[in-house]
Amino acid sequence: GYDYLFFCDKYIVNKLKSEFNLNCYYLPQCFSLTKHRPQELTDIDLKKYSCEITNAGNLYPSRASLYKHLSKYDFKMWGFPPAIWLKVPELDRIVMNKAVFNEEKSKAFKASKIVLNNLHPAVIDGVNKRAFEIPACGGFQITSYRDAIIELFEPDKEIICYHNLDDLKKKLDYYLDPNNEEERKQIAKAGYERAIKDHSYQHRLIELFKTIKLQD
Repeated sequence: GYDYLFFCDKYIVNKLKSEFNLNCYYLPQCFSLTKHRPQELTDIDLKKYSCEITNAGNLYPSRASLYKHLSKYDFKMWGFPPAIWLKVPELDRIVMNKAVFNEEKSKAFKASKIVLNNLHPAVIDGVNKRAFEIPACGGFQITSYRDAIIELFEPDKEIICYHNLDDLKKKLDYYLDPNNEEERKQIAKAGYERAIKDHSYQHRLIELFKTIKLQD
């Protein structure tokens, strides 16, 4: 009964168009200009949030499977306590058991050297909202590679992508090296500028209404 359907994964759009002839369009996710922005960090904030690697969200099984290989790093995973059946001893030190939102999440992303945005395996050809929130908060992002990324950010200049676990570890070590701190900061700055320029809710609403107007 819907006139228009918008999805953030190109794979879903193509499937629904080809198999069901639905009126579907691709519309990437985005971030809120008021909720996600760089925050001034106090000494208390730095003590609480500073680390080598961080992320915020649910600790689902595929995420836990990845993070157990990263236990050697100073890693803080913010989010509600994981399911009682998801027991991974290697993650006890990583899991903060506290969710962060809005200003707190912005501080966590800004205070960490790297924000690791590993995409769920079910995300085939799109990205999650975290991909836009991280740079908008001033964070430096390393994310799983998807083809859709190259239309949203410029890899290696505005965002860093990894293709497998070995590649991820190599890039984590590279960007945690103090000799590469300035490069990390420049990429974070470029990612912030791109997010502000192209990826807020305002940008997506304009694109949505333009699509509808073209079809009417």
